[in-house]
Amino acid sequence: MSNDTLTEREQRFVDQFLLLGNATQAALAAGYANNRGISAMASRVFNRPRVKAAIEAAKEQMHEKNLITVEGILADLQELKVRCMSDEKWNPQAAKGALELLGKHLKMFTDRMEIDTSDELAEKLARARRRLEEDS
Repeated sequence: MSNDTLTEREQRFVDQFLLLGNATQAALAAGYANNRGISAMASRVFNRPRVKAAIEAAKEQMHEKNLITVEGILADLQELKVRCMSDEKWNPQAAKGALELLGKHLKMFTDRMEIDTSDELAEKLARARRRLEEDS
């Protein structure tokens, strides 16, 4: 087997990932062990270069087959927004939906977490390091 040839189980993983869109669920469906480390196993399988390449190739094939492109979808959403906001076909729900999808594509609504990097944390880490050094 060459480095770019998938094993049967890897091919099942690719097929299941394309169907389910979730690496952990795909790993379970492909027959990888169901244990507490399944998420890590799924990540390792998903990140294998040959598996990633197979997933990307299959996605590209699906897009070409269905003629789905980012540009086409964005153009359709833009057209939908314009139609829904026109006076004769006013539909605020559909317009809002189109605007939300366009905004998500532009990453305008990305949730952000604030992380406190106060000196208190640094102080605790320094004390822990000193204790480890003293115990050594």
